[in-house]
Amino acid sequence: MGRLLPRLGITAGLLISLSALAPAAAHAAPSGCSATTYDTYVEGLCDSGDGQYRAVAVCEYIRFYPDGTPYFYTRNEYGSYVGIGVVSTAYCGPGSGTLNGYVQTQ
Repeated sequence: MGRLLPRLGITAGLLISLSALAPAAAHAAPSGCSATTYDTYVEGLCDSGDGQYRAVAVCEYIRFYPDGTPYFYTRNEYGSYVGIGVVSTAYCGPGSGTLNGYVQTQ
């Protein structure tokens, strides 16, 4: 009996320690997401899962060198993070257009 009690204590301690290491319940990332691209903005929407997401617009900008020669560059613009079922909108700035768009999840 003298040896049994310490063993039970060690076993109980191990069980408590192992349960603390178990991962928390998994969350399903946003899914069923789509992005709709317009001339100057992108709308993103996810219809299931957990978490947040935002629309990303890949925008093309035009600028001019001092001699008047145009040059183009791209930059991503981001909408606000929103919850499932809410539309996130990312706008391209003045003098730009939308090349592409997608939804970024978090």
